[in-house]
Amino acid sequence: MELRRLLEKIESSEILGDITTSSGFNAWHLIRYDTLFHLQILSQELENPFASRRETKLERIRFALFKFRTALKNPYIFFRLRRVKYVFFASDVVNFKTAGGQFKNRVHDYFAERCKPGEALLIETISTRRSTMPRSFPAVGYETLFDLVARVGAKFVRLQDQDVTAIRRIVQYVKQEVPEDALLAEKIQHRLAQRIKRETVMFYLYDRWLKRTNLSLIFLEDACYNAKPGLQLAARRRGIPVAEPQHGLVYANHLAYNFGPAYFKSLKLRHALPDYFLAYGSYFQRNVAMPVENRPIGNPHLERFAIAQTPAPPSRRLLVTSSGCSTASVDRFLTSLQSWSRQNEYKIRFRPHPSERAGVRERYPAAFSGEIELDEADNLYDSIREVDFVIGEYSTVLFECLAFRKPAFAIRNNYYETVANSSDIIPVVTENEILSLTALLEAYPMNIADEIWETHWKERFDAFLNDVDRNRSREQ
Repeated sequence: MELRRLLEKIESSEILGDITTSSGFNAWHLIRYDTLFHLQILSQELENPFASRRETKLERIRFALFKFRTALKNPYIFFRLRRVKYVFFASDVVNFKTAGGQFKNRVHDYFAERCKPGEALLIETISTRRSTMPRSFPAVGYETLFDLVARVGAKFVRLQDQDVTAIRRIVQYVKQEVPEDALLAEKIQHRLAQRIKRETVMFYLYDRWLKRTNLSLIFLEDACYNAKPGLQLAARRRGIPVAEPQHGLVYANHLAYNFGPAYFKSLKLRHALPDYFLAYGSYFQRNVAMPVENRPIGNPHLERFAIAQTPAPPSRRLLVTSSGCSTASVDRFLTSLQSWSRQNEYKIRFRPHPSERAGVRERYPAAFSGEIELDEADNLYDSIREVDFVIGEYSTVLFECLAFRKPAFAIRNNYYETVANSSDIIPVVTENEILSLTALLEAYPMNIADEIWETHWKERFDAFLNDVDRNRSREQ
C-alpha cells in the first residue's frame, strides 16, 4: 500500500494520542514504526538487512571484552556533567577509521567537535559486532551498561492496569483498521508489552542521569523512529529539546519521517516526536511530513571530502551498492552486469549495506562466483572517488555520488518500487537495460546535484545552536 494512503487509514484518529502507559509513554508511538514497517516493507517480501553469521569462539571472546570495556565507560563516569551543554546519542554503524587509525562517527563527531571544549559528550550504542576503539572524539561514553540494566530490570517490571488497558486498546485499534492481517495484532500485543517494560527501566535510568546535567540540547540518532523512548520522555519532562541530525536517506515514502493526520492534530502525539530535524538540504526537507521544526544544516562529512577532492582520472571501475533488503534481485543484477563490464572493460566493486557485511558472500552467491571485488573501504567517499560511476539500490549513497560529480543510477526492483516516488531525481536502470548503460552514461544530467546539499554547515550549525539557546531563555 502507498504510504500516504496507509497513514491516512491508520493515523487519522486523535484517539491514538489518548492511549498512554502508566509511565507516560504514548502506546501507539511505542509500536508505530514496527507496525507500519510490517505493513509496508514486510508485505513486499523485502528482507532484513541485519545479517548474521556464525562467529568463531575467538571472535566472541574479543567482542565480549570490547563490550566489557564499553560498559565501564557508561554515562555516569563523566564527573563534570554540569559543564556539558550538548549530548549526542549515536550508533557505531556509521563509524569509519581515519588515516590515523582512530574511529570517527561521520555524523555526530563533526557537530560535537564544533562545540566549545568540554561542552559536548557523545554516548554511543554498539550496533555492530566490531570494536570501534580508539575514538577520534575524546569524550565518548557507551550505553552498554544502561542496556544491560534495562534487559535485566524489565524481567522484574509488572505491567500496571493502565499498561494492560493501553495494550488492549492498541490491539483492538489495529484489528479494526487492518482486519486482513490476523497475526499482526498478536505480534503487537507481545512486542508492546516488552517495550513498555524495557523503556520504563530506561526512563528511570535516564531521568536520574539527566537530573545531574544542565543540558541545553540532546542530539539523538533515529529520534523520529522513536529511538530511545525512555530518554526522549525524560528529556521532554525536564524541558530539554531533542534534535535528530539526518544520517541517511529521507524519502517521501519513509515511515519514520512521514506521519498521518493525527500527529498534526494531537498535541500529545506531537510531544512524542523530537523538536528539531536537521536536514542535509532543501531536497530532503521536501520529503518530510511531520510536525517538527525542520532546519537545513548540510552534511559535514560530505562537505569536507567533496570540497577537498581533486578530480580523479577515469579508472574503468564501477561501484554497486545494496540496501540489504532485496538480495536476490541485486544478486541477479550483479550477475547480468558482469557481461556488460567485460565487453566494456570495466571492473565491478560491490559495497554491501554495513549491516550485512558479515554474511555477504552467502547472501550474494551468484555475484561472488564471478569476477566481482568486495569493497571493504571504511570511508565510502574513498570508494566513490576511485570509480567512474555508481549503480545501487535506492540510498543516500546515490545522492552523495552527485556531490562528487559522479553519475549514479538506482536499480529498479521491488525495493525501489516500495520506497521511491515518481518525482525522484535519480535516474533508474533495470536488469533489462544494462546493455544500454553506455548511452545512459553519455546522456547523464549532472546538473541534478545542485539543490540536494546545503553548504557552509558550520555557520548553519552555529546559528541553530544560538536559536535553541534563545528559545530556551525565553521559555525560562
